[in-house]
Amino acid sequence: MRKNKVMNAAVRKLPIGIQSFEDIRNQGFLYVDKTALIYKMATMGKPYFLSRPRRFGKSLLLSTIEAYFQGKRELFKGLAIEKLETDWLEYPVLHLDLNAEKYTSIEALTYILERHINGWEDTWGKDTRENSLSDRFIGVITRAYEKTGRQVVVLIDEYDKPLLQVFNDEKLQTEYLKTLKAFYGVLKSADRYLRFVFNPFSLLNTLSFSRFGSYWFQTGTPTFLVELLKQSEYDLRTLIDGVEMKESAFSEYRVAENNPIPLIYQSGYLTIKDYDERFHLYTLRFPNDEVKYGFLDFITPFYTSVGDEDNGFYIGKFVRELESGDVDSFLTRLKAFFADFPYELNDKTERHYQVVFYLVFKQMGQFCDAEVRSARGCADAVVKTQDSIYIFEFKLNGSAEAALKQINDKGYLIPYMADNRKQIKVGVMFDASERNIGQWLIEE
Repeated sequence: MRKNKVMNAAVRKLPIGIQSFEDIRNQGFLYVDKTALIYKMATMGKPYFLSRPRRFGKSLLLSTIEAYFQGKRELFKGLAIEKLETDWLEYPVLHLDLNAEKYTSIEALTYILERHINGWEDTWGKDTRENSLSDRFIGVITRAYEKTGRQVVVLIDEYDKPLLQVFNDEKLQTEYLKTLKAFYGVLKSADRYLRFVFNPFSLLNTLSFSRFGSYWFQTGTPTFLVELLKQSEYDLRTLIDGVEMKESAFSEYRVAENNPIPLIYQSGYLTIKDYDERFHLYTLRFPNDEVKYGFLDFITPFYTSVGDEDNGFYIGKFVRELESGDVDSFLTRLKAFFADFPYELNDKTERHYQVVFYLVFKQMGQFCDAEVRSARGCADAVVKTQDSIYIFEFKLNGSAEAALKQINDKGYLIPYMADNRKQIKVGVMFDASERNIGQWLIEE
């Protein structure tokens, strides 16, 4: 009986790409009930700011909140909030959606803001004495409150999209920032008129295609992040392993002092994982493995000579070759990541080569126990398979023999002496003149 219930639920339609709560409920799509949390937010305070990447369900959440504040009780039949809410009052709702437009000029931003205000004024009236966008916005809020006797709900979707689209155009970003600060500043001035202010896709595709994947990354490709990282020359390894940030940096929206982390955090690709109360430092990391590995897979072609369509194939081959003990094939294949590499080797670009090694071993970590050095005193990389433990040491200005000697002299094998698996040392020389892996030596 239980199995039949599960099967009946499984054949219901999956709301892939549907961002309207009303459509999901009226057309019989599956819906994961989060309405108890919505009720908690609605009754505990204001405003709310939700920072998450694209395809994390923000738009659907806003649509659900909108239906709740519009008093559409019939849409919530059978959901948790139906029993929690007793009044089901209807509030005036202003929904600002900045998602659809391409913001290539200040006129484009002004147009979309004005289009929303025109629609609101059609409903709540217009005062010809109000000229600026911010004056008209607060005028709409005031009149909506006066006409209904109830406070106004403001929902903003993709509040920062105009800024993200012009992150490398300082002049235009300054203009956008000036316009948006004045517009959003209305929310503070109109606080007494406001009831509520509120600023996963992958699971549905997993159920639909019967496998896990980085679907939100495939449909919400954050190209601006890669450009941002390359422009700032930020050490990518620090970003992936987790980075500490002081509190004052959270308000920084421009790429400054070679640090893109505040903007990446504000875009939702990093989340707060820890807080040091003594030093007021926040630890930021990717919210989960799907985001992390999706990010790694996406950026690898930007740092290597391997195309986007080949990256997954190569990583799978890497793992299989080490599982079968074929280190020579592994390193030969690794050379493809450096083929036709465009950079001359110097102090500035050395980090770029290190990042390529780092990306390969980090991505292998999806399928086997692979570690990459994050501190002195340990091997450059360690890969553990069912039968073997591989200790890798790469030498930029030295020989493969010197790399093997360092493994022995530094005692990199000591932590694994009690392990019954075969221990294999791999010393690799990176040839600066060829800009690629040169000689390597293998020792068991």
